[in-house]
Amino acid sequence: MVMMHDVLEYLHDSPRELLNSLVQLIKPEGLLFITVPNAVNIRKRISILLGKINLTGFGSYYWYPGPWRGHIREYVRDDLVKLSEYLGLFVVELRSCHHMPQKIPRSIRPVYVCLTSLFQGCRNSWLLVAKKPLAWKTRRKLATDELKRIYGAVSPYYSSM
Repeated sequence: MVMMHDVLEYLHDSPRELLNSLVQLIKPEGLLFITVPNAVNIRKRISILLGKINLTGFGSYYWYPGPWRGHIREYVRDDLVKLSEYLGLFVVELRSCHHMPQKIPRSIRPVYVCLTSLFQGCRNSWLLVAKKPLAWKTRRKLATDELKRIYGAVSPYYSSM
């Protein structure tokens, strides 16, 4: 098993090369176990409804010394479904979870737990466990027609290919 907890959201580049290299290390029928922050958790949804940002405060970003070390991309459920598909893995488990409940003030934690038990897609993190098939092969590039389906008719990514 390879485990990556709260890592992917910090990568400035595509996780494709890293993930393919890690999956190569997994034995056939072994597991990849990933957790990532939920881009649409309830705290972020409420912030947006109140006219606030769902990202790190601007001051923290603006005054950060040197290259930004915060979250670059956060994920939703469908991203992890696609990640498994692109890697050629079988999803064993994909669900939301309370990965960091300590970030919720203790006074409203019971309300948070109640709401997120009703609306599980609003929990603060996603948990993915995916299985490597016996005949797994690395997939680092897509055919042009598949890229066009993802990017649309015009993209600098495949126009030079």
